[in-house]
Amino acid sequence: MASARASLWGQRINRRIYWLWLIMLVLAEVIVRDVFKMPLLIVGLPFEIALVFICRARLHDFGASGWWAVLIWIVQSILLGAALVIVPALRPLNASGQADTAMSQVYVFAPLVGLAVTGLQVVWLVWLGIKKGAAGDNAYGPPMGRRAELKPSLVL
Repeated sequence: MASARASLWGQRINRRIYWLWLIMLVLAEVIVRDVFKMPLLIVGLPFEIALVFICRARLHDFGASGWWAVLIWIVQSILLGAALVIVPALRPLNASGQADTAMSQVYVFAPLVGLAVTGLQVVWLVWLGIKKGAAGDNAYGPPMGRRAELKPSLVL
């Protein structure tokens, strides 16, 4: 397990280590959120940052830049923010203070956008977990099993 611990900060991680980290991260988030009854917005950010680092290391295994993980996280955050904050805020009220039924079709799209973004994130995470990494050395170092030493790296 020492290689799994160090590999989060290493240059590349293989599929097995990726799945181990992903499962541990999801379980930890559920436990922290449910046991300590913390809001998802507070608990979610540290776990999302850890997820970006895991995805970065996995992308490095293919020879791709880790900035793709950051870009996907930013786009996902913007879309979810729009679905959860902007769309409900745009729901107009009529003179009696009730929601305007003419705009309720627009309001229905907020959960659909949230589901679509979540679905795309699941597809992204599964794709990272099943895609085979580069067999030999690449710009991010040797494959995980051939490393002489594991050094921390913050290179995206």
